[in-house]
Amino acid sequence: MSKILIVDDDPEIRKLLSIKLVKEGYEVVVAVDTYDAIQGVHGKRPDLVVLDIMLPAGGGLNVLKNIRSIPASAMTPVVVLTAIDDEEMRQKIEQAGVEAYIRKPFDHEALSATIKDLLTKDASDAGKTSVVPGIHTGKVLIVDDDPDITKQLVSRLSHEGYDAFFAVDAYDATQSVRKKKPDLVVLDIMLPAGGGLQVLKNIRSMPVTAATPVVVLTAIDDEEMRQKIEQAGVEAYIRKPFDYEVLSATIKDLLTK
Repeated sequence: MSKILIVDDDPEIRKLLSIKLVKEGYEVVVAVDTYDAIQGVHGKRPDLVVLDIMLPAGGGLNVLKNIRSIPASAMTPVVVLTAIDDEEMRQKIEQAGVEAYIRKPFDHEALSATIKDLLTKDASDAGKTSVVPGIHTGKVLIVDDDPDITKQLVSRLSHEGYDAFFAVDAYDATQSVRKKKPDLVVLDIMLPAGGGLQVLKNIRSMPVTAATPVVVLTAIDDEEMRQKIEQAGVEAYIRKPFDYEVLSATIKDLLTK
């Protein structure tokens, strides 16, 4: 039985969704604010989260970023269910990584179909791995603001046995490097909150991470910027769009030296 976490401060919506989803055969747990939501994700390990954005105690966007920053929940499908009609906020939400975005007032049948599709897809994908899990070891930090790229890389590297996690901007990346001390960093350069070149300089300036291998993964086609990046100190420079097998082989080579 799949477990669904409903995060909404509206008691009527929580009650409505709980009743209908239980009738559809799901186990349902609820949270009423940001703190409860984060505790629910980490403590109850839902298979899918239905998330409101306008929440007390921090807001739903913080919940989403928290979900995506923890390896155990990074791949959990999230359906945003919100009354917000703001394009800038929608872009922030989509950049943080969601599988679906549904506006309130909502059609329960459409929401139900979306949930079923995502959980069926996850169950199907769980049985498909192109590599043998557990053949590699090491902590790999993916730094990219493109949710499709972070999701793909975290999923595939985890299947290969790495402890893969991610950051979506320069600030989060620097904090993750300091706190989690990855064995290797895959780094985009065009990042919010400071840019990837600054992250690279931060990595090289700290004694504990100065020797950490960094693979730059970027769409930038500028020779001057490439020289700045290489002068700051990188082990590999790969252009987007990229061949995953080349990236995987580069990571394996750097971590087994």
